[in-house]
Amino acid sequence: MALHADGRSVSESSPARPGEVVVFYGTGLGRTDPDPADREIASSAGVIVHFADFQFLVDGVAIDAVRVEYAGVAPSSAGLYQVNVRLPDNLPATNPEIRISVAGAVSPPGVRLITGPISVAP
Repeated sequence: MALHADGRSVSESSPARPGEVVVFYGTGLGRTDPDPADREIASSAGVIVHFADFQFLVDGVAIDAVRVEYAGVAPSSAGLYQVNVRLPDNLPATNPEIRISVAGAVSPPGVRLITGPISVAP
């Protein structure tokens, strides 16, 4: 799932734009710090332990790590992770494939981000 920073879903009618922050949700990113206790739902943020080995890939190319603003547990959600990414300014124009790599494990291929052109004010 991908949301705009204001909570709206990224969709055909509301595509992601180059340079904006998009919030992605998923599973399987591993332990966090702090790590919730067994059977506990995290009540606050906790960054993934392998953050130094985390990559966000757009069409197979890792974006600059400083654009990943957060990668960790999604507070108040059981087993869910949140990744906040400032999309590249040179984002490919047509629905690029996005993947995540953590400590050498890479998410499955085929997930596409719905994108749209940059709006230019007159």
